[in-house]
Amino acid sequence: MRTTTGILLLALAITAAGCEDEAASDGSPDAAPGVGGMGGDPGAGGQVGMGGEPGMGGDPGMGGDPGMGGDAQPVAPDLTGEYLDAFDTRHSVGATWTQTAGDDVLAFHVVEADDAAHWAIARNDDANAFNPGLYSRFDWTVGDGLTLWYCQTAYDAADAAAARATPAADPADPANAGCGGFGWTSLTPLSTGLEGDWVDDFGAAHTIGADAWTQGEGDGASRFTLVQTDRGAGWAVARNADDNAFSPGLWSRFDWVRDGDEAVYVCQTRYDAATRVEAVRATPADATDPATGGCADFAWSRLTPAP
Repeated sequence: MRTTTGILLLALAITAAGCEDEAASDGSPDAAPGVGGMGGDPGAGGQVGMGGEPGMGGDPGMGGDPGMGGDAQPVAPDLTGEYLDAFDTRHSVGATWTQTAGDDVLAFHVVEADDAAHWAIARNDDANAFNPGLYSRFDWTVGDGLTLWYCQTAYDAADAAAARATPAADPADPANAGCGGFGWTSLTPLSTGLEGDWVDDFGAAHTIGADAWTQGEGDGASRFTLVQTDRGAGWAVARNADDNAFSPGLWSRFDWVRDGDEAVYVCQTRYDAATRVEAVRATPADATDPATGGCADFAWSRLTPAP
């Protein structure tokens, strides 16, 4: 079975990582190789004209989670979102990083994170099959083509300090090397669940795919490559295409809420963020009454299926 194979590969990769010297890099940490149920590939984004500012979609607080242990407070890294890796393992990243492959689940409770250096320290859940109760370090980077990559640089550190001291993984060529003798693991954002052709109240077309959101048609269309999504919380972060008429090459954040079975309200909370992290950390749009306000000084845009 693929799930069992993925977990066995992960165990072998972790063993191999422990024998390799990790190359230090620009502040991102080392990690056990991205093998056996850890990895995937994201896309790049476009632009929805709305206003307002979304945030993290309420990352779950850990407080008192029995698997976390100690008095450490949970932290949500800027990698927050939902992903699928190349081994069909699902990653749900927030204050707890959960990896699910079939019936096998690993959980890591994040106790420290650095947005600028792109690393996090986490305590392995007490119920994990591998190294329960010990500490892990995760590094991540955005590679060519807006692909997100991560490396579990440490997986069996005795405490948070030891995990933090682990040499950084090398992000120079994440597809092929730098993670304990292996390539890093790529992460593909899960779809928004909004895929299809839509039209807003102004008659503008919105085409939402698995990895991109396009507004308008023809030469005047604005395109956004989706890099991070959280379908449950209703938000996505995307990079504006370089040839967009507005804020080319910058970053956008979209929030949405369903309106019945068909319509959806959307707010492009940020459209000009300088970095991915800035878009991820943006304040959420107010979904109290999207029909009348909450998207900066405006109502949210209502999308209905295109005829």
